[in-house]
Amino acid sequence: MASSRPGIGNATFETVVAFLAALLVFPLLIKIVIGTVKTVFRLGVVRRLLVESALIGLTTLLTKEGVLDKLFGEKGRRGDGVLKPDVDR
Repeated sequence: MASSRPGIGNATFETVVAFLAALLVFPLLIKIVIGTVKTVFRLGVVRRLLVESALIGLTTLLTKEGVLDKLFGEKGRRGDGVLKPDVDR
């Protein structure tokens, strides 16, 4: 037996129901994710690990060959680094 409702009405109804369900679920999902993130960052261990990771990354960057030379200039030369002003000779 065929349904007496047209196919397009059925699709529209399903779309509306899915949209309303998403409107109900989405705020709950956001609240769960934000609560989880707040709980994780409230732990001192996680914060300490993030700070140590940032320090390790900065140290690694600054000790790469050539980075310090670009910032401060090569050893024994004057005025050739980004942080040093050019010296008039």
